[in-house]
Amino acid sequence: MYGQCVIGSRDRIELDYFIRALNAFIEDTCVLVAVAFLLARGRMLALLFRERRTPWESLYLGVVLGIIGVTEEAFPGARTPYLMDSLMVTFAALTGGPVVSLVTVVLITAVALLLRGLRGAAWTVLGLAAVALLGEALRRAADARHRLPAGFATGLLTQSAVALIQLPMLKSGGATGLLGRSAVAIMANGFGTMLLLLVANDARLRADSVRNRSEAQAARALVTEAQLNALRARVHPHFLFNALTSIAALCIEAPARAEAATVRLGQLMRRVLEISATTPLCLSDELSHVQGYLEMEQLRLGDRLSVSWQVDPACNQIRLPPFAIQTLVENAVLHGISPQVGPGKITVTIRRFARHVLVAVADTGVGMTADQRCQAMAPTAARLHGLQILTQQLTMLYGPRARVRLISQIDEGTVAAFRVPAEDQGVLKELAGIG
Repeated sequence: MYGQCVIGSRDRIELDYFIRALNAFIEDTCVLVAVAFLLARGRMLALLFRERRTPWESLYLGVVLGIIGVTEEAFPGARTPYLMDSLMVTFAALTGGPVVSLVTVVLITAVALLLRGLRGAAWTVLGLAAVALLGEALRRAADARHRLPAGFATGLLTQSAVALIQLPMLKSGGATGLLGRSAVAIMANGFGTMLLLLVANDARLRADSVRNRSEAQAARALVTEAQLNALRARVHPHFLFNALTSIAALCIEAPARAEAATVRLGQLMRRVLEISATTPLCLSDELSHVQGYLEMEQLRLGDRLSVSWQVDPACNQIRLPPFAIQTLVENAVLHGISPQVGPGKITVTIRRFARHVLVAVADTGVGMTADQRCQAMAPTAARLHGLQILTQQLTMLYGPRARVRLISQIDEGTVAAFRVPAEDQGVLKELAGIG
């Protein structure tokens, strides 16, 4: 009975010891993960994986890793079973190369000599030197594709080298226990080296992913800007040709009005040339251009053209691609009002809703058949006209939902409309270079 109690008590003690050891291992692993996380941040991450470093950068990286390794000399066994001094030297050799590992070894050695003297620190110094040399050799031999297994193997081998070098220190009476702890430390440092590399590599992949995504977005923005420039370069001649056609008609019908229209065209073209191809316009500026164009067309058409404006004041700060509204108005004048015999009316409506702004231009002109409407909007390999150009601009800036839509009936007129986001003007502001 007594023997059973002793055995039960011994089992309980062993179980408690195992639980405490496991708890300590988990806690120390969490500390190691925190250290790895701090090393894989900002400048440190860049230094860890930089192929070429300045001497000052190598010194800085070696000092940081050395300070972490010094904790083993200042607080021996605090991170058991991990041995932070040899672990940091191994990590420095694998990621930083010989110069960084040398700086790490020198710093840890200096602190060890200061705290324990030459005799007490001799074996530690020899062990760390062996770790640095072996780690450098394994770094050169390791394949970058198998960095984590190589890190685990390096941690095992370097800590094994430390254990072999320090073997003469083992006292005969406690050799078994010390050897057992050394074996655990060997496995732990192999796992710890792999863990440090895992966190650092993951942070590196994330940083590379963010950088690649940013570069891809910048490249897409440049491509979009180039496409918009090309499209706008075709819009300007489109406007000029339409205006010159109107003036040519006035030269025969009313030369005096043709002169006034020519002067007005000169004023409009001066403003057009002052507009950057990448500068979006506030609604008020865009409407000013449209009003100038309509004044010129009213000189030609006279009473045949009337204009109605229904503009929500809340839309004044909305930005639009240059010639966005004017393209719709030109289309309404040339293909809606001009071909018909009687008078016609153009209504420009701009209305703000919760999430978008609606821009619509309606005319009471000749209208279009369903086939004509499809041909007007269908993208073709031939030269694009104004509505197709505007649709491409809006699609590139805001997506397909912003495209131009046409509603038309023969002898009833046409409505051309598009919509832009009411709040998110970020794309246009980015192209404009404003905050």
